[in-house]
Amino acid sequence: MSQRLDLLHNFTIQDLCYKMPKSGTQIFKLLLCNRSGVWVDISGAIEIEGNEGYINLKYSIRGSQLHQTIRLASIPSNIGNSRVWYFICPFTGRRCRKIYLYRSYFRDRHNFDHIYRSQTLTPNQKNYLRIAEAANEVDRLTTMSFEKNYRKFYYNGKPTKWLSPILEARSMLANVDKVAYQRSGYKYGWLLLT
Repeated sequence: MSQRLDLLHNFTIQDLCYKMPKSGTQIFKLLLCNRSGVWVDISGAIEIEGNEGYINLKYSIRGSQLHQTIRLASIPSNIGNSRVWYFICPFTGRRCRKIYLYRSYFRDRHNFDHIYRSQTLTPNQKNYLRIAEAANEVDRLTTMSFEKNYRKFYYNGKPTKWLSPILEARSMLANVDKVAYQRSGYKYGWLLLT
């Protein structure tokens, strides 16, 4: 049986419980595009031996045959008589509910040597991003509030629940550090709402 896994090319415990048989072999085939734009063909068979406390993964990536054994662990559930199953990462030894295919092997997310985009931004870029996000939030709330024609913005002299988030977003946008974005060299006058 051919099966396409999700685009994040990961396995969860739910995949083992619902998408695959309790024991035996499951055939899978993935066609993924990595970050450099190269299409990777991953195919193989996953052998599951449920009573042994581990799963054997036999798969091929770009023609090379790979074999990986991943242990399973269970703990009692806090809501009843059932058990919660976890993978044990072969690289870190941590319990995890999801394993990811990274550099030809399945591992948990703590084993990646990656950084977040926000860690590579300069302080000026972070300030610009913060201003742009605040302006987008004001714009989103304003357009959402004016979609209905008969919406009240004030009641008894107080802002209603429709106007309060708009006023908060505008004050946040007005309180952004003006010195920081003057140093960055960008022109932000069009972002400020009066």
